[in-house]
Amino acid sequence: MLDAGIDLRNYNEMLRYESSMDELRAIALYIAESDPQQEIFEGIKSTEYLFVLIKYYCRLFAEDIFERSQITDSKRDLLDSGLYTIKKALGITEEDIKHAHENQLYKNSGFWEMRRYLGLFVDIAEEVATNPPDAIVCAGISGCVIGEYLGLVLEKKFNLKIPVVHMVFSREDKQPVAGILPDSMGIDLSRALLVEDAVIESRTSRVMIETLAKISPDINCSLFALEIEQNQVGGDVLTQMENVYTFEEF
Repeated sequence: MLDAGIDLRNYNEMLRYESSMDELRAIALYIAESDPQQEIFEGIKSTEYLFVLIKYYCRLFAEDIFERSQITDSKRDLLDSGLYTIKKALGITEEDIKHAHENQLYKNSGFWEMRRYLGLFVDIAEEVATNPPDAIVCAGISGCVIGEYLGLVLEKKFNLKIPVVHMVFSREDKQPVAGILPDSMGIDLSRALLVEDAVIESRTSRVMIETLAKISPDINCSLFALEIEQNQVGGDVLTQMENVYTFEEF
């Protein structure tokens, strides 16, 4: 039974969009657990192709949300068509997609929770713009559309074009243990804004910091999340952040 406070239309939208995200999750999980040098097509590594997919379609979704406050069926159909080729090439099955959904740390969350806050993103962007990072780094997959959308708001409303980078994770059980970034990232980072959908146990944030610190040992990180659990306030990971942005006071 649905919570009385959840709009059925929004809930159905969430299910529809997240089913597409689950396909991306399955591809990311496959690639994280396979040979990083594997070629999916001649001369194209599977990891490179994955990050191209994530970047292209999450930006496309973000543009739709920015312009229409929703994702049109045509954009979702475009994503599904784009994923078909790589799923077939990697031999990814419906069982793999189901496993990827269940393997999420917080599978009841998702990027479309951002619908409740669309009118407030400008406020967050304004705060970020006062001390802009070198890059926005999104926790894949749920944080990817959110980060692209924030980057779009910064670009359109504040004339700040900040690179948006996506990170996926290798896992033990459901726990992220190492971050994977695109080889072509090519950004010398001193300050990064990490983006997640929800921070409940700070495990993903911790891995993101550790991964980025291997590239830039003196990096300063800030965090933006739609929601942060109260029990994380004062936690070791949050205290490492230069700034913490969210929509609810904590």
